[in-house]
Amino acid sequence: MSELYLPDFSEILAVSHSRGAESEAPELWDDLVALYPIAAGGGIIAEDMSGFEHNGTLTNGPTWVMTEKGSALDFDGGNQYGDIPHSSRFEGLVNSSIGCWFRVDSTPTNTLQMLMSKYDQNLALENRGWYFALFDANGDGDAQLRMTFSDGVNSDVLQGTISVVDGKWYQAAGVRQAGKFSLFLNGKLDISASGLITGASVATNRSQLIGARWNIANTNRHFDGQLSLCGFWPRAITPSEIQQLHQDQYVMLRLRTKPHPTAVAPAAGTTNPFTMGAVNLLHGKLGA
Repeated sequence: MSELYLPDFSEILAVSHSRGAESEAPELWDDLVALYPIAAGGGIIAEDMSGFEHNGTLTNGPTWVMTEKGSALDFDGGNQYGDIPHSSRFEGLVNSSIGCWFRVDSTPTNTLQMLMSKYDQNLALENRGWYFALFDANGDGDAQLRMTFSDGVNSDVLQGTISVVDGKWYQAAGVRQAGKFSLFLNGKLDISASGLITGASVATNRSQLIGARWNIANTNRHFDGQLSLCGFWPRAITPSEIQQLHQDQYVMLRLRTKPHPTAVAPAAGTTNPFTMGAVNLLHGKLGA
């Protein structure tokens, strides 16, 4: 049984605990299959810190920026995205959860903007997969969260009710639990509803994207803004866990100190792949 290679996060631990994060929900680390702190500060790879090595390739030059939330990726809304190779860990699930921090630069009227997706929009073969996005449902320039699951026959679409403001950071989460869907914004429940798709039937061999969605051979619905700290769980995370994700952006980095049963350890003598990202994230937060 391999264990996750552990970098020294003592500085991050000290800083985050000094901000009052004394209690944690260690279950947040359980079953996590992808975590993108967006912390490298440069390069074309978005590293997965979960230990499963679902690393993403940054396409068409999204920009690394330092923000009040630490390091982030700035997408231009044109053709930029992160591409994560296909894995069955992201699909075919009865229960799943998605979470991220985002800031929108501009909100097009009546247009979807993808946060994360594993979706194949192909009308000839029927749409299949899931996406977590923003959508201006009222046509007034203010977007709300949207989560969609499609199985080729049915599509369950949950539209949020709380509008987001351009230029402001938000923590968002979408949860699917046996056919019930819930959207959370800044740690609080926005809306819940039951859907038609209740089984583990949502599957596509498309890659997972950050900031865009597949449309046959191309991508569309590109995000215009900044993304950071994206994660995926093949289970329904709880409202209290979601509150913790909002209140303490470092909680997932601290919980990495718990050995992961199936994570991949680097070869002996190789460079710690997480240290530089952790330092950049820490410096970004302290400099805010």
